[in-house]
Amino acid sequence: MSAYSEAQQYFVDSHGSAIIKYLPLVIAALTAGCATSPAPDVENVRIVTQDAANALKCKHLLQVNSAKSASQGGMPAAHLDARNQVAKAGGNALVLKSQVNTQQGGGEIAGDGYSCASF
Repeated sequence: MSAYSEAQQYFVDSHGSAIIKYLPLVIAALTAGCATSPAPDVENVRIVTQDAANALKCKHLLQVNSAKSASQGGMPAAHLDARNQVAKAGGNALVLKSQVNTQQGGGEIAGDGYSCASF
């Protein structure tokens, strides 16, 4: 075996096993930032009908759009993301205009965020 082959074999043995050993940790660390986590006030955001928002004289704050693939959590993650958007804007109500489950297991949501004083 030549010196080059020995060095190449050493590199594979010493570094290849380390890479394989820690690969799950590296993947977890890289994908952790992709998960949707709740905003501090997200539990205060209610999903309401447009009629309820009108009756409560809620103030329109923003349009909300969220799309999450199956690997990102699908429809539950899209709901959480939409509610997070409303919470971050200072709102407490979400009116859903559309919800679509994609064929690949994802979810897409469109709606409006409101601030309702009488909740």
